[in-house]
Amino acid sequence: MATNRWMMACGLLMLLLPPSGVYADAPPIPDVAAPYADTRQDTLLDIEVRDGGAGVTRMTASVGDRGVGLVRVCGQACSWVGRLDLRGIAKGPQTLLVKAEDASGGTSEAAQPFFLVPQPYVLVSPTPGTSITGETVQAQVTPYSYNLEPSDLAIEGELLTPEGESLAAFSGQGGIDKSIGLPPSAGAELHYRVNVYDPARNVLSEQLHRLYREPAGALEEKGRVPGEIVDYDESRILYRTEAGDLLLRQEGVGPDAVVFPARLGSPGFAALTPQGAAVLASGFESGSFYTWSEGKLSLVREGTGERGEARGGYVFYDRGTGCTARYSIPRPVWPAPSTAQSTGKLRSRKTADCCTSRRVQSRACGRTAPCSRSQMASARRPGWRRTGRRCSSPQTDGFCRLPAEPSAS
Repeated sequence: MATNRWMMACGLLMLLLPPSGVYADAPPIPDVAAPYADTRQDTLLDIEVRDGGAGVTRMTASVGDRGVGLVRVCGQACSWVGRLDLRGIAKGPQTLLVKAEDASGGTSEAAQPFFLVPQPYVLVSPTPGTSITGETVQAQVTPYSYNLEPSDLAIEGELLTPEGESLAAFSGQGGIDKSIGLPPSAGAELHYRVNVYDPARNVLSEQLHRLYREPAGALEEKGRVPGEIVDYDESRILYRTEAGDLLLRQEGVGPDAVVFPARLGSPGFAALTPQGAAVLASGFESGSFYTWSEGKLSLVREGTGERGEARGGYVFYDRGTGCTARYSIPRPVWPAPSTAQSTGKLRSRKTADCCTSRRVQSRACGRTAPCSRSQMASARRPGWRRTGRRCSSPQTDGFCRLPAEPSAS
């Protein structure tokens, strides 16, 4: 009888337990380090999630319908960071939802409550550095989160020459969206000033930035990004969003990639490199040098200055002492030539995939790259011989090598 009761208890316990493997593939629940729970937060929400390992390949964060992909950054410890723009969301309690995903598709989530307290700000368009084509400027000014009725906010704007001469002025209450005509005296550079006042004529916001002007038809638009362009080439645009993040847009590639989140610091220098991008950013105590390639942000050096320059495959940067250092951007590594045994003879798959006596590895006699030590050692070992012909490429004037045929013994 006791045995039957024990078997019934075990059966009930097995029913309560989840089937084997239900949670086996799920990544650990995200450990949210920032923002702290139940704290007051501004509209630009900095997010940090401690890296729990366990094969997490993707991390996202969202508040309502606003979402952002987090970037994995490793220094002394690894974490996932990002910044979420909550402008336009009403003041009050909100919940940050963080979702982790692993390579097998397993997911886990964590929720972090906080209280949103938006700080007043003003969105102004055109943004700094914009190139204007034609004879008009579409001025847009929108104040947010002020403890006043929009109709109580007076907006005054002006387009000026670099010397301060007024070209055109505009004004409005609560917001502006109008086309401003430019006089014939407008040159290639304009200054754009916008002030916002309360009913007592106190200045709540003041902005002054530079615009550029080209005659209609002089420019052909290559691409458009929602921010300030930092660097570009034929197929890529590196730009800074209004939230301070650096993003990369590549022609023919999916959504824009986050190169450097503003959470890590303020970039003093950023440029495209052949393999991605390089960033010199100032943090709370010192500067840091980062490189980004294939979706991964890597910390190269801490304690750097903010001066930098990219030249081809090199980045020159300030060590932080006034001295300049050179960093060589790693190049893609070609795999070693593969071999296959056929009819008792060991031959390379391609005659040109080999190391020559000049320490140059040719790839189909078309491209070159330095040989590794192991490849050179293999090329020099007994049993290897030279072929009787040279590669056709002028880049490799040494003989190609093939493995010697095994001896008959």
